[in-house]
Amino acid sequence: MSYWKKMIWALAMLSLVAFGCDDDDSVEDASTDADTDTDTDADTDSDTDTNSDTDTNVVTATTAVITTTDYSTGATSTVATDSLIVNATLEVVHSDTVCRFDAVTGKMFLIHRQGGDAISVLDEANGFVTSAQYSVEAGSNPQDIAVVSANRAYVPRLGSTELLVVNPLTGVEIERINLSTYADADGYPEPVQTVAVDGTVFVVLERVDQDNYWAPTAYSSVLLLDGETGAVETEVQLTGTNPTGIVRYNDVVDGLILVETGNYGVQDGGVEVLSTDGTAGGFILTEATLGGDVADAIVTASDMGFAVYSTPEYLTRLVTFNPQDGTVKNTLIESAGYDLAYLGYYDGQVWVADRTSTAPGIRIFDAATGVEQTAAPIDVGLPPSMICFME
Repeated sequence: MSYWKKMIWALAMLSLVAFGCDDDDSVEDASTDADTDTDTDADTDSDTDTNSDTDTNVVTATTAVITTTDYSTGATSTVATDSLIVNATLEVVHSDTVCRFDAVTGKMFLIHRQGGDAISVLDEANGFVTSAQYSVEAGSNPQDIAVVSANRAYVPRLGSTELLVVNPLTGVEIERINLSTYADADGYPEPVQTVAVDGTVFVVLERVDQDNYWAPTAYSSVLLLDGETGAVETEVQLTGTNPTGIVRYNDVVDGLILVETGNYGVQDGGVEVLSTDGTAGGFILTEATLGGDVADAIVTASDMGFAVYSTPEYLTRLVTFNPQDGTVKNTLIESAGYDLAYLGYYDGQVWVADRTSTAPGIRIFDAATGVEQTAAPIDVGLPPSMICFME
């Protein structure tokens, strides 16, 4: 199989997770003068049914924030979770932007990654427009934000050996934590995702070789930090390498779900659960079982999960799987290209970002049965990249 054809998949998916698409579409300053254009009359009459027997905790949310991109321009849109009414292209943003909701502050954050190098805070009371924006250092390529209090948050940056600690609402720098000890041979540990759970901050380190096409090295790992002090408590080596998906705490498994893609075109990765005490539990789903490179996964019940992966034929599929025995249940979508991006869970529903060029949008599935609830993708403007729910 052609390495470069697999790299198309790598670049397509990692542009949503890690790398960025270009260096010259930057967030110019920490201002709030972004151009806004609200469209409220999108067609959203798809039939939905939010009743579900899934045994995961019910999330109370009213709005989904969607980041969208065509790799030259980015935007944000919102979808009401009850009516599915869309406000498309609320703001034009950096082309490589992702979102993260924080329950501590009740705020939605945008992370403007490579070439943007900034964090934005959205104002949910004013239509989810930007209320504050701050730089996290030019060229640093921020990836995520984990908030532990209204005054302290952690920002992993792919282009830096230092984990940045800031005030999440103002961006005032508190300290920098040197992670160079955990770097691979290229000198960078490549921190890509972070999440705070019960006072512990988990920082996912890719540890890929930037001098060799970002290839995986001997291992990838997760650092556990004391959220209050920033002290590194331990490093946990993962079962697989090259963690590329969105790290999430999941109450069904009572741990973090990590998507470890490994080498592209080699079925050496899988989906792993990391307990909150730092125990790596091994794969609950393998790429060998899927037959391709895993991109994202969530678990909605003890016997039900959803995963997106790419096939050797350069397609993407959404499947359901059983986390108890690692078997694949059903294929729900098969795209004609590298079109299916990332997943979101809300109140018995799995939302899927479908970037199919002819009809991009959000598709919704029943989390208990896998039955699609949308008759057609919900148009959110540009092709969707990430889905974040207000909780």
